[in-house]
Amino acid sequence: MEAALRQQVVNAFTQAAADTFSSMIGVKVLRAEPGPALRESAFNHLQDVYSPSLQASVSLRTSAGTGLVLAGRFLGEAPAAYDPSVLDALRELFGIAVNAGCASLTALKLKSGLALSMLTGDGLMQRCGKDRSFVIPLILEGIGVVQLEVAFSGTA
Repeated sequence: MEAALRQQVVNAFTQAAADTFSSMIGVKVLRAEPGPALRESAFNHLQDVYSPSLQASVSLRTSAGTGLVLAGRFLGEAPAAYDPSVLDALRELFGIAVNAGCASLTALKLKSGLALSMLTGDGLMQRCGKDRSFVIPLILEGIGVVQLEVAFSGTA
């Protein structure tokens, strides 16, 4: 897969995540320069996306504190700890962002596969390698950082 197409996909998911957080929780989102993987991931939402010409995995990860604040903003009340409602809120919010990325790439006819949300987990870069994985930190002003990671499968 050519570099321009990979960058188009990464940009689409980055914009979709920023738009989702901005519209659904009312926060300004700044895109930081690509950097190292988030080491303190407390919540990880992983979703495969695919089309005839593309296979990739998209991950949105955050720390425990940032996850609680995001869930609180989404739910309209500040939770004290991770419980099923917090996990459901984060799963829904992150899933909306990934599906919006798929929808914005209409020419590729992307479909989203099974989603997996977990309280911990390695990043895609550790599994797929640096050469096929893009890590973009999204700074949510006044809240914290959500890390977007896109990893291309096969020879991408």
